[in-house]
Amino acid sequence: MFLASLMGWGLFKEVSRMWLRISPDMDFYLDTDLQGATDRTRDYDVQEYEKVVYDAFVERLKKAFPEGDFKIYNFEFGTAREKLLKTA
Repeated sequence: MFLASLMGWGLFKEVSRMWLRISPDMDFYLDTDLQGATDRTRDYDVQEYEKVVYDAFVERLKKAFPEGDFKIYNFEFGTAREKLLKTA
């Protein structure tokens, strides 16, 4: 193999598909309509929409990762006050 590398044959190495586990700790912004929510709505007030927000988040993930093989270990959400202030 050393001789093959010297002669440039190393460019023809076999490439195999690899599954990777990626576990980021990230924040995402999701622009969605919640009934009754305003720019004055508190984090506590939107917790009743957890299923709606979770389902919207999963749909976005499915579009980004069409393999669909992902697992969410922790899910928290609240209002993005900094985004609301910029658009008001």
